[in-house]
Amino acid sequence: MQALSATISTNTAGNPVSRTKCAAMLKSDSEIDARTNIGRQRYLCAERGAPGRYRAPRMRIWIDLTNSPHVLVMRPVIDRLQAEGHEVRVTARDFAQTIALCERLGVVHTAIGHHRGERVAAKAFGLASRSAALVRWARGDARAAGGARFDLALGHGSNDITVAAAALRVPSTTMFDYEWATVQHNVNCRLARVVVVPEAIPPERLDRYGARGKLRAYAGLKEEYYLSDFEPDPAVLDELAIDRARPIVVVRTPPELSLYHRFENPVFPRLLARLRTAAADPKFCRKNQTG
Repeated sequence: MQALSATISTNTAGNPVSRTKCAAMLKSDSEIDARTNIGRQRYLCAERGAPGRYRAPRMRIWIDLTNSPHVLVMRPVIDRLQAEGHEVRVTARDFAQTIALCERLGVVHTAIGHHRGERVAAKAFGLASRSAALVRWARGDARAAGGARFDLALGHGSNDITVAAAALRVPSTTMFDYEWATVQHNVNCRLARVVVVPEAIPPERLDRYGARGKLRAYAGLKEEYYLSDFEPDPAVLDELAIDRARPIVVVRTPPELSLYHRFENPVFPRLLARLRTAAADPKFCRKNQTG
């Protein structure tokens, strides 16, 4: 988590004469718990004389969530930024389980817009309409905060917040871990000031999107960060009425509404058919129970 969040850094517009470099600097979990400062309280910087303890001034950070996985990815980032004293405001699109996950994980958010469908024209309209809605929301939020604009906008593959931030002249950072979403990256990488990706993605693959000179890579995969504090809850099996004595298989459906998945693939339905066949075979269950 520390490696990921430490890459969320940008030059934010401050005094016209001087630009201040702001970064999310992290500490140990115990220090974070002891120094949590959430809300509109003034952020106190650590002593300048302590080596390695400098922390940037308090910022207003805007995070947009447009799909279910983004809630999981951003939840620990939100927690760490708030623990460092930054004010974090979250907007979320009503799509898949995004809103439900926000509520389940306690992510305070403002729901704005919904998915417009899989057609290209519908996606274009959805991008324009929701980006405009985000601009209106951000302006209203700034007025409610006494004129304090956002210092940074952040999204994981969200075109909407990148476009809205550009319209508002708010520096933005975009994150992703799949380099072949051509349309999405051509928008986000060109408008964002910083592009955060896993080290596993070769930098040269992102040059065509306008990401050259903007990349901030982190080690490992995003799942390693947001699952670092995961603790299994056995009660979930009872809530879902799942037989603990049988093998449990979890699969993810294909992203059929995404622009980068504009084709039908028979692998997933074949997999489901094979799993159904296996589930009906008593030998399969006994084999997995005995190891």
